[in-house]
Amino acid sequence: MRKITLIIMILSIAFSMTAISYAKDAQHSARMYPPVKEGWRLTDSTVSGTYFHGNSWEYDCKFVYEYSSDFPQKPNRIQYVLYDYDGDFGWYLLDDYQISYDAEGRLLLIANPPFPLEYSECYYDDEGRLIQVDDSNYQEFRTWTISYDESEVWVHDNSRNQYIFTVNENWEIITKKWLSLDHIDEWREHCTEEYQYHPQNNSSFREFQDWLAYLLANKHQRELEVPGLCMQKLEGSYFDDSFLYYNKTIWDYDDALKALKKKRYQLADLDWDLYHESEYEYDAEGLLSLETHKRKFDDDDELTNFQKIEHRYETYVSIEDENQSPALALEISLWPMPFRENVNIRIESKDSHQTSLEIYNLKGQLICKPSLVGKNQITWDGKDARGRDLPNGVYFLKAISDKDVATKKMIKVK
Repeated sequence: MRKITLIIMILSIAFSMTAISYAKDAQHSARMYPPVKEGWRLTDSTVSGTYFHGNSWEYDCKFVYEYSSDFPQKPNRIQYVLYDYDGDFGWYLLDDYQISYDAEGRLLLIANPPFPLEYSECYYDDEGRLIQVDDSNYQEFRTWTISYDESEVWVHDNSRNQYIFTVNENWEIITKKWLSLDHIDEWREHCTEEYQYHPQNNSSFREFQDWLAYLLANKHQRELEVPGLCMQKLEGSYFDDSFLYYNKTIWDYDDALKALKKKRYQLADLDWDLYHESEYEYDAEGLLSLETHKRKFDDDDELTNFQKIEHRYETYVSIEDENQSPALALEISLWPMPFRENVNIRIESKDSHQTSLEIYNLKGQLICKPSLVGKNQITWDGKDARGRDLPNGVYFLKAISDKDVATKKMIKVK
């Protein structure tokens, strides 16, 4: 049971990369991936759960993200690392997913290199539409082919399965149906999902395409949630020729369109029974910092702590920022670097407006805001806003004016 649960967690987090490059503001849903602002990206997500180890939180696994300069918000490598409680290994590498993209940033390949090779490869037509996904591992080879109509998208594999998606003009997925051929070669519907969206949802064709690519490249499970600000999902199926809804999911959002809760219900005694609840917390930058999940076990009536996922971030300077016009750019000079006790900070800009400074740690937590009023050069003593000495490590200085933002890495050493 533990292994199955962990595999599901891998893909629910690992394939969050679909939307990382598009999650530039709170308009994007938080339930499918941590919403990452421009200039920020995930470094790792650490998972713990009472379900695995009694009644206290213990870290079970973590996911470490690496990036390329071509797509600084899209991971080109995700390592799944497991903690060994029964032996002397500590943290050890279990899976190593390597990802590549085309020139437009669309998914091309997800590979798990250790022999036997596992991979999923995507193909697109001249209009940029996903038309085929090859999915291979040591047990089977599967090809998914995709075709489009005005309001429907058909997805067939090379065996006996197909998906049918009904979409509207905004590429919101209204229904998702899974069918397979029965023993007399007739298509039989197994499950239908119906979706409703927030009035401020702004889904796009590109988001649908990226979501579909990762859905079909996901070798372990097919439950990657649809893009957009979904408010409700109903799952139903046929039982003795009668259609019945048996699962319902509800999302709650705040005024900034950040997901606050997700509640899952099962039909029990002709009534909806809450069996799983997720809550989301955000840091000062509006980045999803913590997910907590509760669920019912066996016949218990109470929701019990199940998982929590802590997300950590780093800042980066995009290629666009690095190549911006010198007339608008903020220039940051730091010396000495690395520094031991104090670091000199100099800001140069042709923008006449006041510039403010913010310093963050690797977790994306705001450490302090050194004052730059009336100056263009200050000395920072390596302490937080409360005057406490900070540990050695990597920190990020962000300079902000009305027109420009610049970021630079600082390293504190002994």
